[in-house]
Amino acid sequence: MLSIIKKETTPKISQQFIKTITKRLMSSLTVIDREGKKNKLEFDEGMTLYEAADEAKMKNVLGTCGGNMACGRCQVYVKQSDLEKLDPAEEEETQTIKDRSFKPQPNSRLACAMLLTEKANDIEVTLAPLKGKK
Repeated sequence: MLSIIKKETTPKISQQFIKTITKRLMSSLTVIDREGKKNKLEFDEGMTLYEAADEAKMKNVLGTCGGNMACGRCQVYVKQSDLEKLDPAEEEETQTIKDRSFKPQPNSRLACAMLLTEKANDIEVTLAPLKGKK
């Protein structure tokens, strides 16, 4: 009888344990969309913001180049106090923002180039306006 109980309860305990551990390991950030709505986005360390948004089916973050740092449409504004939690932008990203993004700001980043680490947990980004959109 004891072995039957063990077999029946062990998978449930293990599944709950896995869910709990996974939840603790996942980090999240806030994405403010172009309508001003705040959206929580979970990510794994090492993903880009673009990859996390794509995985979450958050299409309004995605650009038109497939995350290849070519179109500048995945531009986000990082909350000023959160910039230090991210690695600095590399030259290619900075140049793409300058050449292709609409209304670039000093705190602009490209979602496709923005690597998310554990330090990025709880940061806040706002989607930049698209050219020709209000």
